[in-house]
Amino acid sequence: MSYSAKPMQLSVIEGLIPPIRKKSFYQFDNNSSPYIYDITATSTHCFISDSNHQITSFAYTNSNLTFAGKLNYHTDAITKLKLHKNQFIISSSKDGRIALWDLRTPNSQPTNVFQ
Repeated sequence: MSYSAKPMQLSVIEGLIPPIRKKSFYQFDNNSSPYIYDITATSTHCFISDSNHQITSFAYTNSNLTFAGKLNYHTDAITKLKLHKNQFIISSSKDGRIALWDLRTPNSQPTNVFQ
């Protein structure tokens, strides 16, 4: 006994999957060619660790993504970001350091560092 699969007609699934549209994006500097290691987010911001050894912050509202700033401390690639209680970001890096960032303060330096 043999079975043969019937090709699925596209018209059967049309309308079930909405079209994907790019709402907002951020273009990295073409000279740096960074790649992303990790992403974490609160209800209003997302944070990206990239190969440029920094954390880039974006605010998002109503499908808009806006650059909000950079956090600089690490001297090597930031391999992991962890959000804690929507108030803190913990970052770990190949430089052997862990940094704690308090999102409630305007300071662009970590509030605590572990080596």
